[in-house]
Amino acid sequence: MIVYGDPSYRQPLSALVRELRAVSDASKLDDLRTLLVHAGELEQAYRDEAPMGDIGKFERVTELAATAFLGRWLEGQPELTMSPIDVAEALANLSGALDSMPVEDTPVTVKVPEGFAFYGLYPEAYCVAALRWIQEHTIGSGQVLVIGIRSIGTTLSAVVLATLRAGGWTADRITVRPIGHTFARELELSMDEVGKPDWVLVVDEGPGLSGSSMASVAEAVQRAGVAADRIAFFPGHGGEPGPQATESVRRWWRETPRYVTPSSELRWNGRSLTEVLAERTAVLLGGGVDRVEDLSGGMWRTAAYPDVSEWPSVTAPFERTKYRAVLQDGRAVLWKHGEGRSLATLDMACGFAATPWIEGRRLSRADASPTLMERVGRYIADAAGPPLSDEEEIAARDRRWNITYWNTREVFGESIADKILEWRDGDSDPLNPLRYGDGRLSPHEWVLTTDGEVVKTDAGGHDCDHTAVGPQPVTWDIAGAWVEWGLDSCGGASLLAGLASGGLVCRHEDLRLFRLAYAAFRLGICSFCADLSGDEKERGRLRRDVERYRNCLVGVFEEMGITGFEARLPCG
Repeated sequence: MIVYGDPSYRQPLSALVRELRAVSDASKLDDLRTLLVHAGELEQAYRDEAPMGDIGKFERVTELAATAFLGRWLEGQPELTMSPIDVAEALANLSGALDSMPVEDTPVTVKVPEGFAFYGLYPEAYCVAALRWIQEHTIGSGQVLVIGIRSIGTTLSAVVLATLRAGGWTADRITVRPIGHTFARELELSMDEVGKPDWVLVVDEGPGLSGSSMASVAEAVQRAGVAADRIAFFPGHGGEPGPQATESVRRWWRETPRYVTPSSELRWNGRSLTEVLAERTAVLLGGGVDRVEDLSGGMWRTAAYPDVSEWPSVTAPFERTKYRAVLQDGRAVLWKHGEGRSLATLDMACGFAATPWIEGRRLSRADASPTLMERVGRYIADAAGPPLSDEEEIAARDRRWNITYWNTREVFGESIADKILEWRDGDSDPLNPLRYGDGRLSPHEWVLTTDGEVVKTDAGGHDCDHTAVGPQPVTWDIAGAWVEWGLDSCGGASLLAGLASGGLVCRHEDLRLFRLAYAAFRLGICSFCADLSGDEKERGRLRRDVERYRNCLVGVFEEMGITGFEARLPCG
């Protein structure tokens, strides 16, 4: 099944430099964190596009951003005895370095750093991890080489380097990109690239399903002459590699020292993350905060539903971290990580966006009246974003058809999937070039408030997540609403009428193919998460939805003249 994606985007190098320059006057820690992430993205994009180019200027920009970030963070850590860093000087040097950057319009590919974007990984955690490494080693005992694994390791390695240097160590940094199969990464490093360091620190966000990326770097460093006991890992979490790890990879992870800091141990001016969010909520709403609840991994359902029997399934590994801060008078704010700023955003803190918590009854398919479906259709039209570029449209189509083909083949076999290849050849450009603006159109994403108003929740930001979907035409949202609400031709007509009232139309042949792609993706992600879930009831909910999406696929196939499937339940 195709579920995970590798989110990225193409942009001229000059545009990335301009964007970085626009935020280079940052002062607050949150803004400096954003500056740091963008600097790392710029370095990564140039390094991957021009491996033999002059990378030094780009490395310097990332390292100066890391120095400024570290300096501001240290100001909120009074218990540390490190010498203060001149943040203003680092930023002035950064500005000068940007002025000397190339202004060429060469397109480069930015790989979205997934840990920062989707999983609440903080560069501060690597400051703390590096400080712990410093505490365990005698200063002056040798040269340190920090190796970051692109993409996110570009930024994180700069943070580790800045911390080491601030702690009095002599250190250098390189970045690498292991190649090969996703579960069996490989890397070659020459002795000239590695040099003769006394210590090597490998920095990334892993381990993932195989843990092979960091292990491949350790193996390459060892082959270049560094003893295994001089290598340490700086991963994103303290867990073990996943089920795809080989025994040799597991041995590296067992035997290599790890320096990792969970977000629960991070402090900002002595306050934990939840304490920071509580304080900001009190300022926002003007009242005392009673509690901050962790609603991640599907736990938002405890606050949204009175009875667990009403819970919809959730694809927990793909959910953003979220907290609900509840005031003593019952008002509440939802803090969601990585959502970005929108019209509904009340505040931003530590990478979290605050929006009002909407009280009321979550809708279900039973609420699918013609009036409501018109409302959903109009919402889709109003939420649609700017048109996809020609390059984006080609990439979107490739992702869509790959999902459809491989996930359908997994369920129905090669002969049925081969029909999809025939349909792909006849796929025309969508009538609506606008991009979808939501991506989450299920009934439970809508709330009927006590005032009788229907409000859409969790809107936007889903075209850049860790799935294979990515940016798609607005027809993706139309198909998503059709499938999730279990619409027949009458309900679908109301949806399309609402769409037309917003100035958009949709060809039925386009909608069929998008319904096929949407159901194939949802079947894949629910099946994947069901296999991972350790909760029997959650597995049951996910398996129920797998069957529902399978039935939707069969329904579309039958509309297109393919029959002979075994008996199925109604899609709705």
